[in-house]
Amino acid sequence: SVGTILSSRATLWFAYLEMFKSQTRSAVSVREGQGVVLLCGPPSHSGELTFTWVFNEYPNFIQQDSRRFVSQVTGNLYIAKVEPSDVGNYTCVVINSVTKGKVLSSSTPLVLRTDGKICSLLLTNGVPFPSKVKVQKSSAVLEIPDFQQEDAGGYECVAENTRGKNVARGLSVFTAKPQWIQTATDTALAIGEKLLWECKANGKPKPSYSWLRNGETLATEVRSFSQQSLLNLSDAAMYQCVAENKHGVLYSSAELLVLASPPDFTGRPLRTLLKARAGTEVVLECRPQAYPQAVTLWKKGNEILHRTERILLLPGGTLKIINVTKADGGSYTCMARNQFGTASTTGRLLITGETMKLQ
Repeated sequence: SVGTILSSRATLWFAYLEMFKSQTRSAVSVREGQGVVLLCGPPSHSGELTFTWVFNEYPNFIQQDSRRFVSQVTGNLYIAKVEPSDVGNYTCVVINSVTKGKVLSSSTPLVLRTDGKICSLLLTNGVPFPSKVKVQKSSAVLEIPDFQQEDAGGYECVAENTRGKNVARGLSVFTAKPQWIQTATDTALAIGEKLLWECKANGKPKPSYSWLRNGETLATEVRSFSQQSLLNLSDAAMYQCVAENKHGVLYSSAELLVLASPPDFTGRPLRTLLKARAGTEVVLECRPQAYPQAVTLWKKGNEILHRTERILLLPGGTLKIINVTKADGGSYTCMARNQFGTASTTGRLLITGETMKLQ
């Protein structure tokens, strides 16, 4: 087995739904043409809830339409452009989707105010709204489609009539669970190398980070993870970056393989015979598979080759001979060595006739 990773967290709850508190709810007064929100305030519970509202008498349930909406998140009832026919008593009905239990709140009276009509103006941070914001001034309703982080901020409603002016202020906050921008990927490195991984997520509030190795915590509050010492075989494992805020947790997994092997020319030997014309350039590559990278040495016959004006020993083990002559022909051997062993490969270089020069 390679290692261990953690799954996302799971929570087990037992569903229940308590009764509403038996207390009288205060009347809600609203002017005709305005919008209003009736609060449900569901009792203590566990398990998903669904909400409906009763108008005056059970079971006269509110039918949602272009003016009336029941939030299945809060249970609140929203009524736009209140009409005289909306006056009455409203009762919130809460149903537990798991237990099927049902409870009813005390009724909330809705009454009309008769102290004059208002003119409403809505502002955000003292500046005009973006074009996407929809404002219904007659009912003081503000709608922001596709709410984004840049829409968060302070909002105010200015209400005035012949008797004076009043201002109500509110603050909208943008929140979001983490979403990955950058994650660690499966990596294979040679023993003795160094590792650097980085992960990054957006979210509101800003996510915190931690790193796990085979399910055990390695580091916290850092987006990047690096192995400060040189890698060894025991570092091979499954690693995870965890990004978390109060709205959610993300796990990103990556496997680290640590490679260790002696040089091997099985897949990349020198050609048994290489022909070249005199006066040309010859390139011989020494590319064994080795972890860590092998140190290379070139021989011609039994003599070790050294760098000259014509013989170049390039990085990576490549041998280049410029302006070859008959004397460069012969047997060439590349020898490779690392801490796990040695290997070699041999090929023969044959130089053909001298290059002819035209007068």
